[in-house]
Amino acid sequence: SVRSTEELVALGETTPERRRSPRVRPANPRSMELSELLSDCLDTRVKVDIGRHKGKITIEFAGEEDLDRILVALQEMTDLS
Repeated sequence: SVRSTEELVALGETTPERRRSPRVRPANPRSMELSELLSDCLDTRVKVDIGRHKGKITIEFAGEEDLDRILVALQEMTDLS
């Protein structure tokens, strides 16, 4: 009703603003390629995020033993270069 609307305006109550959902960036082909390569080498899920100025590599592991196995694999990879 008109009276209810007048009360809401007088109290300063407004309808909540709709928040924008975060913009989803398209997958970077290079990061997908590197994720797959590292996942195959380390035999675990690896995610590579490449930003404009820096990036991040996330390596998943199942426990202490799996982490030790991944560390050995990384060490072997660095010994090859």
